[in-house]
Amino acid sequence: MTGRYFPLSLCSHPNPTTMEHMALNEGVIMAHGASIALIHPVTWFPRIIVNAYRRSRHLDTSFPQMLKLMLKGCIYRYRHISSDGSERR
Repeated sequence: MTGRYFPLSLCSHPNPTTMEHMALNEGVIMAHGASIALIHPVTWFPRIIVNAYRRSRHLDTSFPQMLKLMLKGCIYRYRHISSDGSERR
């Protein structure tokens, strides 16, 4: 069977994406930290450090601020969300 490749552009997105607009939103950063803590309960701490570093480099923001917000998300997760993902009462 043979195939042919045609480099066609069906659509384009010249403006920044929605996530790029929201990337510096504190709630989004905290939610990312909380989701890491939920998905990786044993290795969340080094993952938070690496993700905060990468995000700070990508967005040209302060690493300590990113780390602080992601850790706030982790703390929120451990206080308010159980290990199965349901909300604690």
